[in-house]
Amino acid sequence: MSSSGKRPRNPFSPKGKKKEQPPFENQDSSKRHADLQEKREAYEFINSLMDEIVKDCNMARELQKQMKELMKSINRKEALIEKIKKYFE
Repeated sequence: MSSSGKRPRNPFSPKGKKKEQPPFENQDSSKRHADLQEKREAYEFINSLMDEIVKDCNMARELQKQMKELMKSINRKEALIEKIKKYFE
């Protein structure tokens, strides 16, 4: 602290006067309600899309697991076929 008892000025804070905020626009409540309703519907739509994406990702992950198992099975059967061919040669 400086000798005057005040905190030193933050060197990162802006210098000079603060900018004045634009005056608050006084909207009628029906316009505000319509805006809020529109935002709410947009959020609900986005959330439903995200849910669908999650479902699709989970389904894709499950299909990928099934593909791996199927490929293992095919490889085992191909190896068995090769053994049988060698046996009869």
